[in-house]
Amino acid sequence: MEGREVTFQIDKRREPVLLSEEESLKNTIIMALFLKPGQDPSRPEAGPDIRKYIYKTTDEIDSSKILADLIIACGDQLVSTSIRNLAIASKVIGDRYSMIIQIDLLVHGQSKIMAIAMQKSFDKDRVHINYRFVDKVDKKQ
Repeated sequence: MEGREVTFQIDKRREPVLLSEEESLKNTIIMALFLKPGQDPSRPEAGPDIRKYIYKTTDEIDSSKILADLIIACGDQLVSTSIRNLAIASKVIGDRYSMIIQIDLLVHGQSKIMAIAMQKSFDKDRVHINYRFVDKVDKKQ
C-alpha cells in the first residue's frame, strides 16, 4: 500500500476495511477542513475551522488563508497528493447557508478537482456535506 493515502473504517462485522484512495482523500481533507486550532496536539496551530465561514459571504472569506491552514492541517497524511489551490463561493440560498469549495489536487501526477458542497439550515446546527472528484471542469462561455 506504499505510495497512497491509507485509511480504514470498521465494517458491520466490526472488522477493519481499507477505504478506496478517493474515500481516503475525502476523509483526510474534510476532517482537516473542520479541524479547529488546538484540536491536534502535534500541530496546535493547524485548523482551518471551515464551519465558521459558512455564515460569511464569498467576499468575507480569505481563501488563501484557508488553503494555507488546510495544507498545514493535512500535514504528512497526504502521501501521493498535494493541494495546489482552493476557491470558495458562499451565499444564502432560500433558508440555507450554502458554500462550495473547489480544491485543486495533484494525485499521482494527475490533476483532479475535489468539489465540496456544504449547506446549513438557519434553524438547525447540522451541516450537510456532498463531495465529488472530477478530472476537469467544463467552462461555459
